[in-house]
Amino acid sequence: MRIFIRLLPHSLSSRLACVILFAAIMIAGTDAATPLKNAMPRRQVVKPPPARTATAPEYALSGRSEELSKTVLAQSPMGPITALDVLMFDDLTSRGIAKIDLEVLLSPKAVENENEIPAVRSEVEDLVALEAVARRAGSWQPAADRLRVMTFGAAEAAWIQQTVVPQVKVLDPDINRYYLAHPEKYIHQQRIQVRYIFNAVGKSTDITSQTEAQAKARSTLDALATQIRGGGMTFEEAARKNSEADSAREGGLLPPFNRGDFFPEFENQAYGLDTPGQMSPIFDGPGGVYLLQLVQKWPMRNIPIEEVAGEIRTELQHDHVRHYYPDMLDKIMAKHVSRNSAPWWDYIDHAVPIAQYGKAQLSREDLMRFYGDPTDTKFQTRFEVVSSGTAGWMEGEAIMQDIEKRGMADHQWIQRARELATIRLRADHVLAQEAPPASYATVQAARAALQAHPDYMKSLRAVHLLRFSVRTETDPKMTPSRERSAVRLAQALDAQVGEGFAPTSPEPLRLATRVAATPPGDDAAFLRLMKELDTAVGGKQWPDVHMDVTDAGWQAIMPGSPWSRLLVGKGRGDVSAAQPAGKITFRYLIVEDKPLDLKPYESQPLVLQSLAVQAESRAIVQHEIDALRQSGSIKYDF
Repeated sequence: MRIFIRLLPHSLSSRLACVILFAAIMIAGTDAATPLKNAMPRRQVVKPPPARTATAPEYALSGRSEELSKTVLAQSPMGPITALDVLMFDDLTSRGIAKIDLEVLLSPKAVENENEIPAVRSEVEDLVALEAVARRAGSWQPAADRLRVMTFGAAEAAWIQQTVVPQVKVLDPDINRYYLAHPEKYIHQQRIQVRYIFNAVGKSTDITSQTEAQAKARSTLDALATQIRGGGMTFEEAARKNSEADSAREGGLLPPFNRGDFFPEFENQAYGLDTPGQMSPIFDGPGGVYLLQLVQKWPMRNIPIEEVAGEIRTELQHDHVRHYYPDMLDKIMAKHVSRNSAPWWDYIDHAVPIAQYGKAQLSREDLMRFYGDPTDTKFQTRFEVVSSGTAGWMEGEAIMQDIEKRGMADHQWIQRARELATIRLRADHVLAQEAPPASYATVQAARAALQAHPDYMKSLRAVHLLRFSVRTETDPKMTPSRERSAVRLAQALDAQVGEGFAPTSPEPLRLATRVAATPPGDDAAFLRLMKELDTAVGGKQWPDVHMDVTDAGWQAIMPGSPWSRLLVGKGRGDVSAAQPAGKITFRYLIVEDKPLDLKPYESQPLVLQSLAVQAESRAIVQHEIDALRQSGSIKYDF
């Protein structure tokens, strides 16, 4: 080759050499194992870093699976049913019971919220009813590879219990530090509750105009204070009519708080009040002027550390397990070759595995069998299904292979999960056969079948969502301590959104209240709400943390949709569970909620027919549940 090039004229040989060199580089750079569709030019991509966000179920990450496995909730025809059984079954059926606090399942007799008990009993009834249906499957058995994937959650729970929990040591100094770091819980804290009236004062570059606006706002509050003292109206009435704060709807009432929750001057004025009904002087603060009235002041308390040491030890134990798990998972995943091609789902050839861990591979077909079709009704790729399914498979496969290496493949929790998965799949097989074919033979028949099951129709909804995203800064110069602080802050902000509040100042904004003030069907009002929230919390208002509020559009809530589990049991004004994705965490606020209009799906017969089959299947299961209730064969221990 070199001799041939040297025989050519210099200019031609140089150009030919460049062409040959470029071709050689392209050939060498092409990965034969991952051909691209339509001979698409190879993109310069960076291999995504190992996922730090655990996909293991919540019961596994809690580190309390041992306790859950010993807590019997009911005696049934299929034997005793434990709290761990309920959570594993929930993980297999995506019903959403996992959102109930674990303490409810561990001590159901002590539960004060009566709404949570029916949810637990409903889960037990569904499990026993499906077991009765599954008995009609005859000799049919589910595929072994699907059962393996469905037991990943139990394998993760067993691995955490055997590998992570023993590594977690909570020492007395840890308890002391936690005790001292949380004075709001234990040490000399005086809680207080107030009402307040707020008059906004807009910012102006003209000092005279600013001063005049400030004086006018003070004069307004002074007149109100005089009227309240004279008995002309109550403080609550004055706040409802005149306050410009969001709390005006509650008569200016704030939840009880401690020092450190609001800006210093607000707290100084509040804690300077002694008698309920007493009002503060009018004072300036962020955005305007304020007037407070004391509602209640609780005495200081000092809980000895001896009384709460056990509670703190348990809390730290569970918190440490949750944080140790991703690091220990990374260590075992580093021992094998792993590959996650989910980001390039639309680009790589269909014959190429979408993920690999060691010798195990996940094909596109298997991803759809295990985790659902990642294509929506408009034939758009649902990347959340691809990414979460792939990450879940890689994490579960890594844990399962390590479990097998340790000789724990027959762990009792894995065996129990396999039994529950078999029940669910055999029942699905029976229901698919017993659903009357005439009910879904045509679009008209499917529509009629759905109308015949109004209870099922109520579960089909359309929701308009706002997306809250919280992410930490990506800066290679960040020190570890600064990065940890950013992560903790992001977690705190996300938790506040999860509780239904936007982290605004001077008080958190109650999201349900703002949604209630947004008329359904008013697109302009929706946009105003989104702009208001994004202005209030959007951008970088906190060190190394960004928060954004965006429109997530209208989404269909129907069995099999990615939103069903995320928004199970949620209604207008509620916030979804967290959806972590690396350094970003998403939550969704339901702004509008209405029955799902099935007319657009009439052009998609498979969707309507699938819904009709599910409605008929649910009716069959409900028949079994009614028989169980009538016979009284389930005996609850709570």
